[in-house]
This record gives sequence, structure tokens and C-alpha cells, in this order.
Amino acid sequence: MNPDVRVRDGWREALWAFLGARGLLTAISVIGGGMLALPAGQPPTDAGFPNPNLLPGWHMAVTALQRQDAQWFLRLATTGYSNGDHSAAFFPAFPLAVRIVNAVPGIGPLGAGLLVANACAFGALLLLHALTRYELSDAAARRAVLFTALFPTAFFLYAPYTESTFLLTSVATFWFARRDRWGWAAVTGAVAAATRSVGILLILPLWVEAITRSRRDGRPLLPRLAAAAAVAIGPLLYAGWWAWRYHDLWAPLDAQRAWRPKVAFREIFVKESEDFRPRSRSGARASHHRGRRRAARGSRARAQTARPHR
Repeated sequence: MNPDVRVRDGWREALWAFLGARGLLTAISVIGGGMLALPAGQPPTDAGFPNPNLLPGWHMAVTALQRQDAQWFLRLATTGYSNGDHSAAFFPAFPLAVRIVNAVPGIGPLGAGLLVANACAFGALLLLHALTRYELSDAAARRAVLFTALFPTAFFLYAPYTESTFLLTSVATFWFARRDRWGWAAVTGAVAAATRSVGILLILPLWVEAITRSRRDGRPLLPRLAAAAAVAIGPLLYAGWWAWRYHDLWAPLDAQRAWRPKVAFREIFVKESEDFRPRSRSGARASHHRGRRRAARGSRARAQTARPHR
């Protein structure tokens, strides 16, 4: 552990990783954007925000990432929430930040969304470098930043999505907690939980950190536990707004269920569990023979179906 670490110390590594990833993504967007035909019904129009030009061109450097949930966030940043359209599933911190930046003349919703997302992405890499260097070493910090910036799905960090805001606030929460600055940890944790619904789970590792630190230094545990629990203020304020505005306290949870049905998750989980369940050698042989019998029955059924009717 290196207690002398400062956040600004890693700005070069974070900046080079960010610019490299951002430049690579821009090149891919310009070269590949619009070349592949989209499936029917894509991009969706249910968000209510106008879709961008889908034809190839230099505009793809900016509009290539304006897809799917990005349309929802841009619409929320411009016209706000509506009752009954499941927009409550999208938590408010990111669209609120985009709305604030969009107030600057000449930027526009998409420009504001990209500015917020990319600024948060750079900030997240900078803080990640500091936290990793604080816990491990300079070499580990450089690798963590580079791998995070260039990971295949890291393009979400540079799109008008919530990922970069959530990463920034989550890493900041751990940074402040490890530095024993629990007030700031509560603030950043609450913002993370107001960015994505899973952010409320930050309470659990913060409680572990609070208990561990209090056992080590002998200072009171209760204030630290209370600061960790304050993470819940973010989603509570959001649910409270829905209760005040539309008299529906549970709208965010209901909308989450509408977007992610339980049945589908349960079916996928059970299927994957059965596929990866360890089997004995005899059980594997029996399963193999059952599979062959099912395949044979299926072949006979298809042959009978294919016969011409007399």
C-alpha cells in the first residue's frame, strides 16, 4: 500500500489510454459505420428520440454510438420521464448530467451526452490508476488502465451510456473509503446508485471495509456503517420523485421487471446450470445414450413427415 499516491500522478497513463481507445473507436466508427445492414426494426424508435443518419460517412465519428439505450438517455435529458412507458427503468444521474451540459448553447443533446460520457471515462481511468497504485504498484496501475480502456466492450464507456459515469463514481467510492474519507464515499456511492440500479450493492463491500478498518484502528464503527448505508439515498430519492410526481413509488422496480422478465432469466439460468453440471462417467454415458435415442426418434419423425400423403 502506497499512502502517498495522488490522483493526478497518473494523468499521462490515463490520458494516453483514453486517447488511444477513443481514436481507435472513432476510426472503426468512420470506416465500418453504416456498412452492415441492420435487422428489421433496428434501431428501435420506442425511445421517442430521432434516430441519426445510418448511411456511411464522416458523421459516423459522432453518431455511430447513438444507438439503443443511448436514445433513451438523450430523450430523458431533453423531454424527461413519462409515466407508463417504462422510462423509469433508466436511473436519472446520467441524463441529468447531460441535461445540465446541454444547457450550454450550441452543444446539443448528443454532444452533451458524448462530453459527459467521455469526461467520466477519462476520470474513471485516472481514479482507477490511483486506486490500483495505492493498493498494488505502478506497473499494475498502468496495466489496469490500459486493459480497462481497450477491453472489447469498453466502447460503452465512450458512448452516451451510463457505464462511464457508473465506473467513475464506483471507483471514487472505493478510493474515498480506502482513504477513510467516508463522507465523500457516501456521496459518490449515492450518485453511483442513482446512475444504475445495481449501485446499491456498493453498500455491502463498504460495510466490509468499515468493519475491517474499525477493527484495525479502533475508531467507532457506527459512523462508517451509516456512511455506507447512505449509498441508498440515491435510489430512494429517485423512487421518492416518482411517488411525488406520479404517485407510483415502485415505478423504477416495475419498469426494471418489464425490461428484464424473471422467467427468461430463470430459464436461462436453469439451462446453463444443467449444461455445466458435473456428471459422473456413468451419468455421462447414460446422457449420451439418451441423446442418441432422441436424435434417432427425431430422424424417424422427420422421415415420416417427409413422405408424400397418398
